Amino acid sequence: MPEALEAENPRRSAFRLLVRSTDEAPPGSASIEAGGSRWRVMDAGSVPSPASAPKYVCVSYSWGKDQAPNPFDPEQSMSARAMSALEAAIATWRPAAIWLDAACMPRAGSARILGLQSMGAIYAAARAVLAVLSSGASAVLDAVRRNEAIAISALKQLEEDEWISRAWTYQEIINSRKIGFVAEGQRDVPVRGVRLLNAVGHAIGNLRKAERADAFQFRARHPRLDALETLIEDWLQADHEQRSAYRVMAGVAGRTAREPEDLFYAMIGAITTAPGVDRSEIDPAEYFMRVCERKGDFSFIYAQAPRDPSRAGGWRPAPGPLDPLIPWASNGERQKGELHPEGLRLHDMAALRTGSLAPASLDFVRVWLQKTTGITGPPSLQAAVRDTLKSAGFSGCGPCTETAEGFFFAQGLASDYGDPMLFVARDISFNFGAPGLVAVRTAQDKLAVRDVGILVGPPPTSGATITLG
Repeated sequence: MPEALEAENPRRSAFRLLVRSTDEAPPGSASIEAGGSRWRVMDAGSVPSPASAPKYVCVSYSWGKDQAPNPFDPEQSMSARAMSALEAAIATWRPAAIWLDAACMPRAGSARILGLQSMGAIYAAARAVLAVLSSGASAVLDAVRRNEAIAISALKQLEEDEWISRAWTYQEIINSRKIGFVAEGQRDVPVRGVRLLNAVGHAIGNLRKAERADAFQFRARHPRLDALETLIEDWLQADHEQRSAYRVMAGVAGRTAREPEDLFYAMIGAITTAPGVDRSEIDPAEYFMRVCERKGDFSFIYAQAPRDPSRAGGWRPAPGPLDPLIPWASNGERQKGELHPEGLRLHDMAALRTGSLAPASLDFVRVWLQKTTGITGPPSLQAAVRDTLKSAGFSGCGPCTETAEGFFFAQGLASDYGDPMLFVARDISFNFGAPGLVAVRTAQDKLAVRDVGILVGPPPTSGATITLG
């Protein structure tokens, strides 16, 4: 992969494909023998839109721990599974062109950053995605091919597959127009994605019933299967414009990545299918937040992260890990808002009224606890709710405020809340409540965020625009 090309035009060199080569490879290009043909790496120009893209397929697979020399770049190593994944793609679909990370991702510099920023676009433009699972997943795939129910033993084998838990899997699948699944070493026709994911979703439901586990208990016992179920739901939703930043943060939470920044690039690819903008100097977390801001989605503020002290209003998380307040699937397309000179305007925010729970809120909390955990009459309703949230992944240790609308649990980012005002989102919600903010009135008569938190209670009936600045 010539470095001169990358330095000369990183935008052009960020998109490469493996193509069949009948002639001698041009100077400086890498080529290999695979699947009975010679393949070479070709610079394919700028990252295309789906409408203008050449015909190619993407290969999704788990890297694993073992490494091997990279025939496409002698100075780099690659996953020992890359070649078998490539062979599977050639044998099953016989494509004219292939995008495989080990061959097509630029190895360094601005071109690599641009390629990582553009992963959502690359997968969205592909004609299809082939997911190559480990050989242990063959029992699941064979059962689906025979139109049989997936046995619990086979489902637990699938649970061990590293492909399920990797960060890149999330954006690779939800951006695919067509997806097929094969197991490593298989040469059978790939199982269509809709068949496999529906069958797996049904099998997960059966396993939950067999174990008599509520949703929170199931997540604690089977985090990988729970993550797969979330992936299935988000893939069926399909349109990235209807997928909030918070939902993406929750979908990637707990997944694994070789490099910490890969988590952000996976989230970027899930929130937008636009090509990257070649800003390699920008921290990946900062880039993710800017992409969300351009989209008019500020739901990333509901992260269990310290706030950026250099930003007025205290609402913006500092660049770094952006774990969601609670890694639970949310409803809503975005937290609507826009930036103005006076600060951030957030729309449809409901102000909470401190005091005893209203009768409707009390009934809601009791019914939710009973359906979720079987608890009917705890001595401390507030403690039972906090324990349930913690079992769902909420790590907050801040104070709980009882309001007419429900219990509000703060994350605990601030040691002194002063005289707080509580607001919760109506754009983003859970089946048990919504994320929210702890704000105070400043000397300049503006609102500043001191903390974030979660309301457990019925959906608020009205909201208004607030300005943080």
